[in-house]
Amino acid sequence: MLQIENATKMIGGKTIIDKINIELEPGTITGLIGANGAGKTTLLKCIADVWQVEMGSIKLDGFEIRDRTKIKQQIAFASEEHQIFQYMKIKELVRWYDELYPNFSVALFQELQEKFKVPVNTRPQSMSKGM
Repeated sequence: MLQIENATKMIGGKTIIDKINIELEPGTITGLIGANGAGKTTLLKCIADVWQVEMGSIKLDGFEIRDRTKIKQQIAFASEEHQIFQYMKIKELVRWYDELYPNFSVALFQELQEKFKVPVNTRPQSMSKGM
């Protein structure tokens, strides 16, 4: 279960998300809807521990996300920003993920890559969001 309790995130002295409370059961699909600048991406970055909240907590299965590497391995966040990976091709990212994450499966990636026709010799920023 994902639990967000009174999560507040500030950037440059401005409150971006303010005392957000959400509880999501496993297996559910949830969408975030809001105007540009409403804090949707900021909240997702906090859930993925890219950024940390100033106040409140974000827990997965009762554990604080920021305190547990194993918990973070259960979270994926595909940002529109590809700054970290701008020079890496998909096949290079696969090797990087395989070294970084003990539960990453190259075999599963290859199976899905074939099914969805992901071009491994290209860079993420040249692909559509759907890809």
